[in-house]
Amino acid sequence: MLGRIACVAAAALFTVTGTAHAQPAGDIEMSDDPATPAAPPLPTKDPRTAKKHATTGQQAALKADAFAKRNKPDEAKAHYEIALAAYSKAAELGDDINVYFHLAGVEDKLGKPIDAVKHYRLVMRAASGVDPRIAKQVSARLEEVMSKIGTVALTITPDGTVVTLGGEQVGVSPLPEPLVLLPGAHTFVLTAPGFQPRETEIKVEAGSESERKIELESVTIVIEKPRKVEPDEADEVTALKGPSMLPVYISGGISLALIGTAIVTGLAAQSQHDTFVAADSTASQRSDAREVGKNYAHLTDVCIVGSLAAAGFGAYWYIFQYRPALKEKAMAEDEPRSSKVTMVPWVQPDTSGFAVVGSF
Repeated sequence: MLGRIACVAAAALFTVTGTAHAQPAGDIEMSDDPATPAAPPLPTKDPRTAKKHATTGQQAALKADAFAKRNKPDEAKAHYEIALAAYSKAAELGDDINVYFHLAGVEDKLGKPIDAVKHYRLVMRAASGVDPRIAKQVSARLEEVMSKIGTVALTITPDGTVVTLGGEQVGVSPLPEPLVLLPGAHTFVLTAPGFQPRETEIKVEAGSESERKIELESVTIVIEKPRKVEPDEADEVTALKGPSMLPVYISGGISLALIGTAIVTGLAAQSQHDTFVAADSTASQRSDAREVGKNYAHLTDVCIVGSLAAAGFGAYWYIFQYRPALKEKAMAEDEPRSSKVTMVPWVQPDTSGFAVVGSF
């Protein structure tokens, strides 16, 4: 009996193993398309749970009012926050329009008059379902909150202008209703395609109602007619100024002048030497000839040294200044002229672009 059970178990194991190997992993059919992430589901309405949240909000609001009367602002604010969260959840899960009335009251006490105005208006615009007692109070409550804020009706040209306040978009013109703003200065940024952006500062006072008309300026496009390029017209290229030979000429002239002077003074010194060695010269003549001849000799030496210095400067200027500059000029003149290209706007009734004008 045990042997038969063992055989059956082995056969079952063989069958399972064989089935597992019958289809390789590569043959498993899988979808190539990734799963599309599902959109977050809308909150499911649950009137019973919504009513519980509304009751929690009402109790928290009553406790907050009690703390406020006893001059305990911290405790009052904490319970108003609880009431705000509870009423918000009740409005999300339920369909009772009256919850927004109580929510607006809590928002007003928490210093959020703009949210309160939005929810009071929601109750006033409801076609049905408003409790008669709330219907009698909502208008007065709304007026009370409106006295703490201001409204601005913006009429903006052109339509489709994006209105931004504090980095957040508040609407697109034409705006359906006036903007509700806290007292103070507000800077609006207005942008529209084809128009210049504009910043506008509006000061709002509590309880004020104002209107502003704003018109954006269109972007001006200046289109210049392409200028006809004449065949002989070319870009004016500043000619490279050639290296100057003037220092060479000056140094050469000075060198020649000094050489000439040295020759004259040398001959004069030689004449005085002849007088000094002449047999018929007196002692006085020899003495004068010696002094004068010595001066001429010294002057000759100075002229020769000066002549060599001037010639050396001229040679330096020619080798190290003139020739390199002359070579650079020749290379610059051999370079081909670069093309000049100018892009100008090109606009037609049905298209636009750029035109390219230039010389090549």
